[in-house]
Amino acid sequence: MLHIWLRRAAALVALVALPLAGAQSAPRLPVDTVRNVVELEAAPRDISLTTQGPRQRITFVDESVLDDPQLTSSKYLALFSSAYGDTVTVPPRYVAAQVDASGRVTRMVNPSVDGKVPAWEAQPIPLPIPDGGYVVIAFDTSYANEYYKRFLATALRVGDTVRLRLNGEVSELPELIGDGPRPGLRLTTSAMFTTADKLVKLGARVLNYSPDKGYSVRVNGAAATLTADGRVSYNYVLRRGTNYVDFELWQAGAVVARRSVVVYHKPQAAKQVLLWIEQGNLRRFQDAASIRRMLLEAQGAGVTGIAIDVKGYEGYASYQRTTRTGRPYVSAIRNPTKAGANPNLDFLGVLVAEARQLGLTVHASMNVFGEGSMNEAPILEAHPDWEEQVLRAEDRNRILPIRQSAAPGKIVAFVNPQHPGARAFQLDTAREILENYDVDGIVLDRARYDGAFADFSDESRRGFEAYLARIGKRLDRWPGDVYSFSYDAQGAATRVEGPLFLDWWAYRSGVIRDFVKDVRALVNDVNRRYGRQVQLSQYVGSWYETLFENGLNWASLDWKYDPRLAFPESRIYGDAYAQTSYLDQLDFIMIGSYQDTLEGVERAVTLGNILTGGRVPLYASLALNNVQEPRLQRQVAQSALRYADGLMLFEYSLANFPIIAASVRDREYVRDELVGVSNPKEPENPLSADFVNTNRNEENTNVFTSSFGPTTGTSTFGVEVVVGADGRVTAVKNGAQAREWNFAQPEDNNSAIPQGGFVVSALDRSGVRVRRQQLANLFAPGDEVRAARLIGLLALEAAPIPQARIELQGRLETLGPGSRLELRLNGTVVPLQVGGAFSVPLELHPGANALKVEAWVDGKKVIGRTLTLTRQ
Repeated sequence: MLHIWLRRAAALVALVALPLAGAQSAPRLPVDTVRNVVELEAAPRDISLTTQGPRQRITFVDESVLDDPQLTSSKYLALFSSAYGDTVTVPPRYVAAQVDASGRVTRMVNPSVDGKVPAWEAQPIPLPIPDGGYVVIAFDTSYANEYYKRFLATALRVGDTVRLRLNGEVSELPELIGDGPRPGLRLTTSAMFTTADKLVKLGARVLNYSPDKGYSVRVNGAAATLTADGRVSYNYVLRRGTNYVDFELWQAGAVVARRSVVVYHKPQAAKQVLLWIEQGNLRRFQDAASIRRMLLEAQGAGVTGIAIDVKGYEGYASYQRTTRTGRPYVSAIRNPTKAGANPNLDFLGVLVAEARQLGLTVHASMNVFGEGSMNEAPILEAHPDWEEQVLRAEDRNRILPIRQSAAPGKIVAFVNPQHPGARAFQLDTAREILENYDVDGIVLDRARYDGAFADFSDESRRGFEAYLARIGKRLDRWPGDVYSFSYDAQGAATRVEGPLFLDWWAYRSGVIRDFVKDVRALVNDVNRRYGRQVQLSQYVGSWYETLFENGLNWASLDWKYDPRLAFPESRIYGDAYAQTSYLDQLDFIMIGSYQDTLEGVERAVTLGNILTGGRVPLYASLALNNVQEPRLQRQVAQSALRYADGLMLFEYSLANFPIIAASVRDREYVRDELVGVSNPKEPENPLSADFVNTNRNEENTNVFTSSFGPTTGTSTFGVEVVVGADGRVTAVKNGAQAREWNFAQPEDNNSAIPQGGFVVSALDRSGVRVRRQQLANLFAPGDEVRAARLIGLLALEAAPIPQARIELQGRLETLGPGSRLELRLNGTVVPLQVGGAFSVPLELHPGANALKVEAWVDGKKVIGRTLTLTRQ
């Protein structure tokens, strides 16, 4: 919650300055919510228990924040009074309350009913601002996990009387508002980005601008020209590395608003492209040939190396020569979404051998301190004393092993990074990989603490006491000197910081630093003894500002915190914490740039550049499911290749290699196939699919044949229709779950693909029903179904055609069973050659031309689409 106040302090704070001689008097501004605590207090939940209701802090008063792209990842309450205007528009999926002059709630937008999630309004809602009253609007990025939208939606009801508080005391609205909307600055260029250009053009505009208000703008102290509509454009010469550029808005001799741009300047160089493969994919590779096919496909898309998950978080190995640890092989895993790896195939050994022949590098990734799930933990079962001990609010100040904690949402069981036995075991894991396999590198993944709540074992307490002794401090209360929880009458928890709170974070980061140093020494020893050049790297999140909770300090040793970065906990980054940096132990670092916009990825890469300072190569890691739209994927891949030192694609099960090839090679992706499946319910309306034998992603309906592999390799929450070699549906996985929209007990997808048959597989974005319910409602066991694809016509829609006469060429092929193919173009039967190839002329008139494409397999219509071809 603190991050938004620091952001405001860096970006929007109104600063006090002495008035210039002869200058006009400054207007009265709304209360400064950075220096003062402004709160909205709801009506009491139970007046018999307390006269006070729940509160939430108000972040903005009469500021134009609702459409600010820099705040779309933030969380806040914003208050709008009649000084701001007559009306404020509530965006979709925000929560709002209208409050009259007496403090009574008169209207709600997106309220909770009976504690349920709101039925979100799909359109913006204009909301009048009552005279003498106000409108308060809440925004955050997660209704379930944050408490801004949920506070407003659940704590306020129409008819309730609410109160405003200023620094804890009940306050009236006039004490909080000014003479009008708060003046502000809005950047018209990105707030944080990297560039190879020496000269950049930056811009901003003044909010609530009027020429008669006496505004002026300065950029890093230099006067800038304001246009008649309140805009400023400024050319700035960059120095290599980090550049901070401050836009200041002045009025009546004082700075009334400030915004900062952070630009990292670096030259371009040749880049590597790594493809990450999670351990759960191994069941898809049953022999060396399937591994080679995957590598060839990846290499063809521009991939230069593989990062393979050789030790998953459950503790199983993706290699069989476990000469030091005796780890179980992945074929023994019980997790149904990962089970099925070939016990007779040493995956890592074969992968390295095949990659060597193709000139691809192989980096072996370890889930270092993850040693189990909540249901399966063979290493922890053998070494229960290694299990992390956590202090979580749900356990009411009891320190418990993670698997015994009442906290929800647990997935990975970590070992304690401080435990000598656990650390030695991880080092043995790295050594046996390096001694038995000719890998090019070791990647440290999850080489961290589980979270802020770990580790509170006796081992960690002793380690912390030793650390404190070295810096002249002592531990008196455990764990209270670090933190504890207090609980109100309703059981809501508040974390209470102890006097050693900041020392705790530095100590834990030092534990991780020392472990990374140990791995570095091991790698150096192997390289020296065997004449190799193994690299050591790490995979971390790009959200460095919160990773102190995990003990991860991957910033360079000489990086210094600047308030314009607006980190949520700036007090963390003192000298003691800086000394825990381990960046100099790595050969390169991969940061998870998992944002789903170009600006978000560029900001993550830029922050990574700022933090590492070019000391080691930095690879941007893209989550393919977040950037699967071809144009966006091309944009973010090219940005990463320009402004980072390499690219990592996460991960194989999400890879659509034709789209990746276009993205990496910076060319437009043009899809050139129509894929269709017959519809048992409506035979004249076939189902349109997206891809054939391509990893299923969100918002995909794909068709898999046995040439893809033995199974679809898909995740749990999709719907899959399995069609046998006889053309009949044998199963509809998650059919009932999708129809009833209840996935409490989902079926694993990963359907076996019948020889001579096919599987239709669909997945929507979370909470969306369209594709999954479509399959569930159209297909049932016993239905007779056919599928086909037509290659060669769809690309004609992509660009204007200069000729009046063209030759339509392509190929119609069955997917799975079927022998009788028929193709009609604009109602005319097209002769098919052996293999389904065709070639027919088509006359085009100027402008748009309709081309109706229809295809049948064994009399069942599988494709029905009208294309638009445009002649210049």
